[in-house]
Amino acid sequence: MIKSVANIGEYLIKKEDKSPLSIIIQEPNVKHVIGIFLNKFDKDYEYETIRLEEFDSKNYEKYLYRRGESQGANVTPSCIITDIDKTFKKKFLHWFSYSNLKNLSNEEIEEIQKIKITIEKNQEIILNDIKKTIKTISNNEINNGILLTLVFKENNNLHYLLDLKIFRNILINRSNFRYYNKYGIQSIGNNKICSLCLKEVDAVYGFTSDIFPFYTLDKCNFAPSFTQKNGWKLYPVCAECSLNLEEGKKYIEKVLNLNFYGGFRYYLIPKFIDLIGEDYYNTIFDLFELYSKDPSFSKEKKGWIGDLTSTEDRILELLSREKNSLTLNLIFYDKPNPKELKILLSIEDVLPSYLRKLFEIKKDLDENELFYNNNISFNFEILYNIFVKSIEKDKSKKYYIDTVGKIFTGRKIDYTLILFFLIKRIRKNFTNNINTKDMTLKGFMLLLYLDKLLILNKPKMEDNMESQINQDIFEKKSEIANIADKVFSQYGNFFDSDIKKAIFLEGVLTQKLLNIQYRDRKSTPFRNKLNGLKLDEKRVRALLPQIQAKLEDYGKNYYKDIEKLISEYFLKSGDRWKMGNNEISFYFVLGMNLVDAFVINKDMEVDEE
Repeated sequence: MIKSVANIGEYLIKKEDKSPLSIIIQEPNVKHVIGIFLNKFDKDYEYETIRLEEFDSKNYEKYLYRRGESQGANVTPSCIITDIDKTFKKKFLHWFSYSNLKNLSNEEIEEIQKIKITIEKNQEIILNDIKKTIKTISNNEINNGILLTLVFKENNNLHYLLDLKIFRNILINRSNFRYYNKYGIQSIGNNKICSLCLKEVDAVYGFTSDIFPFYTLDKCNFAPSFTQKNGWKLYPVCAECSLNLEEGKKYIEKVLNLNFYGGFRYYLIPKFIDLIGEDYYNTIFDLFELYSKDPSFSKEKKGWIGDLTSTEDRILELLSREKNSLTLNLIFYDKPNPKELKILLSIEDVLPSYLRKLFEIKKDLDENELFYNNNISFNFEILYNIFVKSIEKDKSKKYYIDTVGKIFTGRKIDYTLILFFLIKRIRKNFTNNINTKDMTLKGFMLLLYLDKLLILNKPKMEDNMESQINQDIFEKKSEIANIADKVFSQYGNFFDSDIKKAIFLEGVLTQKLLNIQYRDRKSTPFRNKLNGLKLDEKRVRALLPQIQAKLEDYGKNYYKDIEKLISEYFLKSGDRWKMGNNEISFYFVLGMNLVDAFVINKDMEVDEE
């Protein structure tokens, strides 16, 4: 992954002919700039005034901004104002301390000291002038951010930090310095091989993990030989590759830092095969650039399949149309703080052709009559709702993100695990008198999706008495039997046993009874017989005669063909059902929610309404 980030940076640096300085400079997220103006006369400095200006986002490099340690000064005397007193003293003034002037020439130190003396001499005036200036800004504008920086005036010419060689050198030297200096020690390997470019170089550094904090050396026991000085041995990176990493990270954070259902974020990191030409690089990065400016730029493009990963991110669908000249890494992460990157899931080397398969199966299911008529489209939000909203615990989020990884890598997914979370969510809705149809159909859609991907680890059912009974009870099939056959044929892999068919049809029959009860009584007392959808073989077998009796009591038993069909499948299934209770409950509620497919008589339909 890290090598891919460096390769991206290397490509962009060459394409845009970037200097090391432009790579190191960061763009502050502010709307205003407060400049401390110093006049230079010969070799001396004099404080002149404070000036407020709009932040120049097109020329942000002139402020020479780069963050430093959270508790210390920045790399240059440009800092974002939070609390003005603390920022002025701990960020701005502290920059001029001796510890921040290491590795400078005597001449450079002398120049900085002159600036320091001028500022310290006038610090109370400067601080008061800054506060007066801030008072002229509305609270909303203050919340948008203010940058504090130095501006020099010489012979009526204004010079920002970028214009002065001394500050440019300080930025470059201190940026390289942080690659090998930390915790008060230095980690450098001389005449060693860089782990990224694989070249032998004069020096490799040990603390470049701060660029992309995928590991840490904050504690000695994480370092080779328990010595932080040997950090370079863990992941040696040369100066040039460090800059490549900087640029690659900057691009990924800006363009390929994407959303995923459930509030998760991930980096999309392309990895190109070695033999492709520069034109293909240009094609892919042009696509990224267009997408970053307008995520829906090709929404009207012919053949658009629709969202799979998030309502706002469509880049995966666009990449699925590419050739297998690159692979994709999806790095799901959490960032507790700017210095820590906690990787939740790493999905590596996903081919565009496999992405295409994910979207094609989605498209087929979206166009399926059952889901299309119920306005259901497949995406990972379905998976999130099944897992995370069935039990509100962190553990369920782990199951969710692990299952996402298996889908993207084509690894087997446990059928019973999906059913456990799915039926738990359905039961929760049922108990709270929330309609179960939407969740049931979405769960069925998910199971179909995984099955079509050939990654659903589902045991194959075998009927105990199938070899003994090969003939239908009826010589001529009823209309209900024909409807049932159509449903079972369409979703054959999920109706591979007679007992599944029987349970499903009993769910259909149960919903028929509930519809009649609600029409006549405006209540559904038979729901209590369903035990909160916690069903097993004994309960399901006992329900059939109870449903028949109730329908006869109401004088509306229009469903004798369904009852006979259920009895036939029960007979074929034998005495031992090789099904868990969650699966039994799911097939039952699936039948309840597909009841509309089993209307065969107009008068019956009106009566049920």
